[in-house]
Amino acid sequence: MVEQIREARVDFTTIHGLLIPKTQEDYLRLCLLYCYRFKEAVNKAIRMRLDGVKKSEGVKKLRKILSNWWYAVSA
Repeated sequence: MVEQIREARVDFTTIHGLLIPKTQEDYLRLCLLYCYRFKEAVNKAIRMRLDGVKKSEGVKKLRKILSNWWYAVSA
């Protein structure tokens, strides 16, 4: 019996590392960027709930916006 072999498709690359901003302004820009992404995730979560999407399915979709599972759940 021959099993079907699927090829992996990679849509993104994740780099783990320590990011050290050079100035306080750079640090604040990074914070605002993540706050903006979280706000967008909350807006999408509200729209999904109004459309009747289950919470578990919504969290999976929000993980594409936010890298952290806990933030996706809280959104």
